[in-house]
Amino acid sequence: MKPIYLTVLAVLLSIALHAQKDEMRYIFSNKDYRISGFGAPIVQFSTYDGDFAVFSGGGGAAIFNNTFFIGGYGMGMASEHQFPQIYDQHGNKINVKYNVEFGSGGLWMGYIFMPNNPVHFGISSKFGLGTISLYDSDFEYDENDRHNDFIGVIAPQAEVEMNLTRWFKISFGAGYRFVTGVGTETYIADDQGGTKRYFEDDAFNAPFGSITFSFGGFGEKKD
Repeated sequence: MKPIYLTVLAVLLSIALHAQKDEMRYIFSNKDYRISGFGAPIVQFSTYDGDFAVFSGGGGAAIFNNTFFIGGYGMGMASEHQFPQIYDQHGNKINVKYNVEFGSGGLWMGYIFMPNNPVHFGISSKFGLGTISLYDSDFEYDENDRHNDFIGVIAPQAEVEMNLTRWFKISFGAGYRFVTGVGTETYIADDQGGTKRYFEDDAFNAPFGSITFSFGGFGEKKD
């Protein structure tokens, strides 16, 4: 029986020695897996109710292997848009100039294709909650709101991105903004008592172009 035991022992030892030569591999390997982050001012060019509108804001995210990123954003309409004249129930003009305010914030995620190329492509989307409101443009702190709608925003886009330095990128994107939850409340729109909705869905659903300036860790530091 001894030869059998010796044979089995020799086989087990050879397997163990061979296994020691192979390096342990992990799904999330420190050698092959890289996590960094970035922050980004964002400017968007779009429309509100058919008029040209500018949105500004920013975001930040964690980025994995320079491809997939997930984080948060905040955007608001920076251009000024005056609301039409409002009347009271007696047909008199309300002597207040109301401006439209529109902002949202929430989740920002995306994927970058071939990030090591100087010029490459990516896709991303913003999923947010926000408000659309009317505020008295002459009121010092914009606290005299007349109307508020709480809305949801989804804004997918595609972009061309350029690696300018190891820590700075600029991207040009195009997408579409979908807004949901716009209320149906009305206001008196003329001296005859005619009414209109404060806001229509189509006033905010619109295509947009964007410029994003990203600052962060996008490449390995060279000695």
